[in-house]
Amino acid sequence: MKPSANRHRDKGGNARTTHFLATLEEFKQAITAFRDRMDAEARAFVQCRLPWLYQQGAEAAAAAIGSPFTWTEIHKDAMQTLASGSYADVLRRSQKAERMTSQFYRATRASSRRVGVRIGRRILALTCVIGHHRNVAARTTRSLIAYYH
Repeated sequence: MKPSANRHRDKGGNARTTHFLATLEEFKQAITAFRDRMDAEARAFVQCRLPWLYQQGAEAAAAAIGSPFTWTEIHKDAMQTLASGSYADVLRRSQKAERMTSQFYRATRASSRRVGVRIGRRILALTCVIGHHRNVAARTTRSLIAYYH
């Protein structure tokens, strides 16, 4: 089929197909937005929340031994290691979630194509049966509506 014919059919031919494709595209955009939000949240956690939590724990430990807490190079190095490990872990999990939802998107799109082809084949077969009945002048005429139910 010519590309222009496919484009014409997708635009106005089937409202369900158009709606389905729009919904899939919206789902794909939601995946991208989710990834962006997860990345921003992970960055915010690593930059703001994690140092605060580390400091709270260090101050509590220092108070338990009766010593004041001060940020030293050891603490800064530990913080850097924690931050990079935490961020990398969250990023990996976010990417895995994105991959899984992208696979779902592709599988859904492929499945919809197969279903469309099967429906098209059935309609063509039924149309051929109806045409055959009319050509052989069968006593009972058939209609596509009778087969549809």
